[in-house]
Amino acid sequence: MKEVLVEAGIAPPKIHDLPQLMALIPNAKITTSLNSAAAMTSSYAWLTRYPGGNQFAEADINNAVSDLEEIKSWALSLL
Repeated sequence: MKEVLVEAGIAPPKIHDLPQLMALIPNAKITTSLNSAAAMTSSYAWLTRYPGGNQFAEADINNAVSDLEEIKSWALSLL
């Protein structure tokens, strides 16, 4: 997401919140599904950051990977 912002001439803020970063991209078409996927995967960044953090079921991990692939494809389409 930060690379998309850099390519658009925007200095990315020092945050890791995907929905906030996506909202900064000019003229980006962000669907509700894409925004939900970004919100869900952003939570994994802080839920798993420290030892002893949350443990996730394999199905949750698979869903997160699928969401991230959707987000990545969308971001690459903007470059």
